[in-house]
Amino acid sequence: MSTEFALECDRSGLVVWADDRANSLVADIAGRRLDDAVVMEDRPKVGSFLEAAWAADEGQGSASWEIGIVRPSGPATVRLRGAPRLGHVLIVGSVLPGDYGLLAADAGQLMQELLLLQRESERQRRELAEASEALRQAQAELVQGEQLRSLGLLVASVAHEVNNPLAFAVAGVEEADRLANFALSLLTAYRSNGSTPGALDLIAEMEADPEAAYVDDLLGTLADARDGLERVRTLVLDLRTFVRVDEAEGKPIDLAATLRATLRIGRTAVMEGVRVQVELADMPPLECAPARVNQAVLNLFTNAARAAAPKGTVRVRLYERENGAVVEVDDSGPGVPEEMRERIFEPFYTTKGATGGLGLGLHLAREAARAQHGDLTVGQSELGGALFTLTLPRSTRVPAL
Repeated sequence: MSTEFALECDRSGLVVWADDRANSLVADIAGRRLDDAVVMEDRPKVGSFLEAAWAADEGQGSASWEIGIVRPSGPATVRLRGAPRLGHVLIVGSVLPGDYGLLAADAGQLMQELLLLQRESERQRRELAEASEALRQAQAELVQGEQLRSLGLLVASVAHEVNNPLAFAVAGVEEADRLANFALSLLTAYRSNGSTPGALDLIAEMEADPEAAYVDDLLGTLADARDGLERVRTLVLDLRTFVRVDEAEGKPIDLAATLRATLRIGRTAVMEGVRVQVELADMPPLECAPARVNQAVLNLFTNAARAAAPKGTVRVRLYERENGAVVEVDDSGPGVPEEMRERIFEPFYTTKGATGGLGLGLHLAREAARAQHGDLTVGQSELGGALFTLTLPRSTRVPAL
């Protein structure tokens, strides 16, 4: 619709005629006073505009006036010019762009869009919170899965290691049982000497039995069996020391002793040709979370053993610093390129392919160190491979696992 219109007023401001565009713009303006169609704050302008229009030259008209009017679709700003004509004032005008109505409509549209955006933002915030919680749970499950995977590999190695001394102990006990029965039979025969006819013949027959020669080995057989069972007991105690289920919070520990137990467990997964050098200095108790330290050192040790295979060297050192302890694990393997030395600590980063785990081992090891206000770094070893340095400060309150 055109924005231009025309109307006529008498000297009092009564609209005596209006064209269709004027009547459409301001519903049925004809027969009403002009100031009835004007917004409240601009009504004082109407009288001044009409006076200016009466005084204007009929051919030139008055200067332009901008006045706000009321229309069905909302307020609008119009530009008016007037001039005397046959005892009336002829007024021509046009609606300005960006007028009250457009502003009101724009404001209403913006308000609606803002409400929609607010609702969408709230929905996305809820979805983000739910996704964040799901991600946190998934990450916790992945971390637990990596720990269980490591523990599963460890248990498989330990089970194989336990099987040898356990089979040895079982065989020794069975042999000792057989020899003990023979010795008891011989003792019974000796005790019945003189009271049972033919006892001397029975004794002579038993002593001639080749088994009699093994009776003297009974104590040695039992000693071997005890040694095998002691090895099993040590492995079980080392496993308990490694897991430290009952010591999840930070506490002062003998770090050298707990590392020895962890390395004994870790050696079950080391290939036969790999040499392991251990240099653990005795030092005062250090406050830390044993389970996290054990897991970190085990990850570093098994990684180094794989890197050094099949016939390389792995070295583990513990020494004291003025402000804490340092654990170094290095190997003679290929090492870690300098451009990868930070990436290997990123979660899920792995160079071992789909069958090499989730890529969380080194990430968890560094997190364990930093949770205790320490750190884990990697560099070049004098053995030719990688050197991992785990630092643990003293006098640190360690958070629970």
